[in-house]
Amino acid sequence: MSRPRSKAPSHRREQLAAEMQRVLQNLLARGLNDPRIEGLVTITEVLVTQDLAQAKVMVSVFPEKPGPKVISALRHASGHLRREIGSAIQTIRIPDLVFELDDRLKKQAAVFEALGKVAAEREGEHPPGIPGTGIDSASPPANNAGTSPWSRPPRGPSAPTGDDPATPTR
Repeated sequence: MSRPRSKAPSHRREQLAAEMQRVLQNLLARGLNDPRIEGLVTITEVLVTQDLAQAKVMVSVFPEKPGPKVISALRHASGHLRREIGSAIQTIRIPDLVFELDDRLKKQAAVFEALGKVAAEREGEHPPGIPGTGIDSASPPANNAGTSPWSRPPRGPSAPTGDDPATPTR
């Protein structure tokens, strides 16, 4: 009776993906002799299929303009990259490499920019401070020490009076 396969990533797949990501990033850092690879190229994620036959390599390129050319160059060099991974990692089979442009960072930056614009618009509508209370955080708080029935006396040692024998006198 065979055991049902789970959809959860196995430790072996995760370990292989992490090692492949490390090796690929090192290869890119050393540089490939392809003029199409330009800008800052980062391997953001490697996803290995359950049967270990394919690995989807997510690549981020900055600036974004040469992104498609970089992916084309990486696809062209995939055989060489597989051989280099095979010499660095001790495993029976190296998965086929499928390179895809990772635009998650671009989307994340757009979300943060939109949130920043909303925050700037809200600052323009409401004065700084606590809304609805009239308390303005830009002005310093008034010193009303001791005027409230809830105020406490100051904490800490009191000033020496000279009457205490433990207090040195000058």
